[in-house]
Amino acid sequence: FELFNPPTENKLQSPPNLEWEKWAENEFGNAFLGDPRRTDRLIKIASWRAAKPSDSLPQCFDNKAKLKAAYHFYDNPGINREAILTSHYLATPERLSTENLVLAVSETTEIDYSHHQSKKGLGYWHDLNPHGLLWHSTWVVTPAKVPLGLLDQPIIYRDIDHFGKKH
Repeated sequence: FELFNPPTENKLQSPPNLEWEKWAENEFGNAFLGDPRRTDRLIKIASWRAAKPSDSLPQCFDNKAKLKAAYHFYDNPGINREAILTSHYLATPERLSTENLVLAVSETTEIDYSHHQSKKGLGYWHDLNPHGLLWHSTWVVTPAKVPLGLLDQPIIYRDIDHFGKKH
């Protein structure tokens, strides 16, 4: 009797369906990443990730070549977070236009790197002990809590040289 049977490396996983591919094209098709092939790769990665949002990267891709391509995409210095987000920001108003009422919900996540060996280049939060970044997201949701997209998502870095100074 087996309670859990993890997939083996040889077990093929189903590709994303057309719905996820259309969604990814709508969300990220306007991402200017310097080369149209990068945008195409972003759309492919996003559709695979959307089809399996809880899975790790190795579980999302049905072969090692696709997984390696995803890792190369993420490691590519030509991939710009802002360009990807801008494409999403452009797609969000389309969803908003179908709603009578939406809520803008803000949330700040503290990303703590205090225990990492190298803290060079990291900011502070509320005092000098934690080292890291603040990730501030403003989500748009319906009153029924259906997410419609992001309005903004800056990463806030507080320079240690400015600690204790009034604004």
